[in-house]
Amino acid sequence: MAKRSRVRVKGASRAQQAAEFSRKKAKLRWRQWKRRVGAAGLIAGAAYLGIGGWWLHHTGGLERAEQMASGAFWNMTANAGFELKQVYLSGRTHADSSVVKAALDVHAGVPILSLDLAAIQQRLEAIPEVKGAVVVRELPAKLHVALSERMPVALWQRGGGHVLIDADGMVLSREKYRDVGSLPVIVGEDAPKHVQQFADLLDKVPSLRQEVLAAVRIGERRWNVQLKRGLTVMLPEREPEAAWQRFATLVQEEALFAKAIRSVDMRMEDRVFLMPQEQHKSPITLTTARDT
Repeated sequence: MAKRSRVRVKGASRAQQAAEFSRKKAKLRWRQWKRRVGAAGLIAGAAYLGIGGWWLHHTGGLERAEQMASGAFWNMTANAGFELKQVYLSGRTHADSSVVKAALDVHAGVPILSLDLAAIQQRLEAIPEVKGAVVVRELPAKLHVALSERMPVALWQRGGGHVLIDADGMVLSREKYRDVGSLPVIVGEDAPKHVQQFADLLDKVPSLRQEVLAAVRIGERRWNVQLKRGLTVMLPEREPEAAWQRFATLVQEEALFAKAIRSVDMRMEDRVFLMPQEQHKSPITLTTARDT
C-alpha cells in the first residue's frame, strides 16, 4: 500500500506550521460564519416581506399604495392630453337623463384612458328602458355613447290591468312611454315568453296589423288572434306565421271580411273552417288555403 505523501514546508519551523494552520482554520470559520449570516439574512428578509405584505394587505396599505401609483400614472396620461372633454350621447328618448348621467359616472377632466368602458356599458344596460349600449373612446378626448332603447310591442293583461311589455317580455313603465299609441293586448300567463313570436307574426303581414285587437294564448301552446271586426283567427301550434299569411291571402281572395263569420280555424294545414255568426249554421270548409 502506498504511503500518503506529506507536504512539508521547507525550512519552516513547527511554530510557523502551527501559525499557518491556525490562520487557515480561522479563515474557514469566517467563511462559514458569513454563509450562515447570509442565510439568516435571507430568511429574515423573506419573513419581513411576508409579514409586511400581510400587514399591508389587512390594513389596506397595499391597496392604497396601488391606487396612488395607478392614480399617478393616469394623471400623467391626462397631463399628456388624454383627458375627457366631451361626451356624445345618442338614442336616449324614454330613459331619464338623470339616470343615464348617473350610470355614465364620468366628468370632464378625468383621464380618458382610465375609463372602464365595459363597466359603463353594464351600468347603462341595467336601466330598464335600455336594451343595449355601445361605448367607444375617441382619443384623445371624446367619449361616444349610443343607446338602443326597449320599445313596447303589446299590452299584457295581468291582474285586471294592462302593462307594457317589449319583444323580450320586459315590463316597461307606462309613464315613460306615453307616445307609443295603441297596441294589441296579449292574454295568458306565458304570453310574455312568446310575445316575440306574436310580434314577428304581425311584422310578416303589415296589412293586418291595424286589424288586430288582441291575442290569447290557448293551453300555453298556440294563439287565438282577435280582430277588431269581432272575428277570431285560430292559429296552429306549429308554423303560426305561415297560417297567418294564408289567412291574409284568404282575406283578399275570399273577401272574408265581407262574410258573416265569427271565427276562422287555421289549425289544419290543408283546409280552413269558417264558423258563421249564426250558431245553428254549419261551418264552411275551404280547401283552397293549402300552400303551393
